[in-house]
Amino acid sequence: MKSCIKYLIVAIIIVISGCASTSPDTKNYVNKSLFAQLKFGETTKSQVKEILGEPAYVDNNPDGRSVFMYDTSSTAISGLVFTKDGVLNKIADFEKN
Repeated sequence: MKSCIKYLIVAIIIVISGCASTSPDTKNYVNKSLFAQLKFGETTKSQVKEILGEPAYVDNNPDGRSVFMYDTSSTAISGLVFTKDGVLNKIADFEKN
């Protein structure tokens, strides 16, 4: 009986410590060093997704251009602007509030 209680206490401690170690912010940030692989006027949307992964946000403009937004840190985000033909045109960095 005493050994059952010991095992129960150990199990409860393990469960509680597992819950306590879970991080509330599990956001994945894109490493900006990967941007060196991108070429303006050449890299396509699908190639960007292969290199950087899925964007955090996509904005498709009525004129055919689009912007992929990637979180690069807890305080910064980068917008990758594509032409109507889906080719990378520019990158703009922004600070988060």
